Amino acid sequence: MVVQSSSGHPHYEQPYGPTVPAYYALIARAHMDRFGTTEAQFAEAAVSCRAWAHQHPNAQKRELITVEDVLQSRPIADPLKVLDCSLVSDGGAAVVITRRERAQEGPHQPIYVLGYGEGHAYEHISQAKDLTTSAAVLAGDAAYAAAGLTPDQIDLMQLYDCFTPALLIQLEDLGFCRKGEGGDFLASGVTRPGGSKPLNTHGGMLSHCHPGNPGAMFGLTEAMLQMRGDAQARQLANIQTALCHAQGGIMSSHATLILGVEATL
Repeated sequence: MVVQSSSGHPHYEQPYGPTVPAYYALIARAHMDRFGTTEAQFAEAAVSCRAWAHQHPNAQKRELITVEDVLQSRPIADPLKVLDCSLVSDGGAAVVITRRERAQEGPHQPIYVLGYGEGHAYEHISQAKDLTTSAAVLAGDAAYAAAGLTPDQIDLMQLYDCFTPALLIQLEDLGFCRKGEGGDFLASGVTRPGGSKPLNTHGGMLSHCHPGNPGAMFGLTEAMLQMRGDAQARQLANIQTALCHAQGGIMSSHATLILGVEATL
């Protein structure tokens, strides 16, 4: 964890030996304190991702889990347990990007970038003004404006679930639920298989894989598979738009892509 800890500020953070899970534990505690979010509600994110991974033949973790399983798993950084944390994996993913005319000549159904946005709030978490929100607000707003869409018009969400509180806060900041209501949103079951707001249908970093920097690429490739109808057992019906989101640092820098099929142009 020495290398991971080096992401902290050299004067205000590193001397105290923080780890990456400890940073996200601070974020979780802040959300719990302000909004009354519970550990069980954070656990719902892990349960949802595992339910999708259960249908993915290449997911690293496929066994179904319950909220109680998450709560009883090994403590990592209070209040986070091991099942609140993303996996450690090997792997990578790739996409081919080209102009529209050339894409239409290829052997696969083209998927189009409808909008893009990014936002950067701080470099180190000790400089954050508020741990319960993030620059995902800026990234999402820019992407929605470019695409001419609203959160209600997104068919599929592929978010950066390095830790369960990160996923919950992104759901709020990207407009899929109100600020402070992420816990209730997840607990309602709408993000699980059969729900109206499918989220991380490959299983995310919590259950599919997390090979470090390429981790968010799997959300992008999963969105493309879903929109092409190639997602096998986990295939959703009529997916025409998808939002893919990634973040860097400790909820520091954010980027959002909104994708669509030909009919959305």
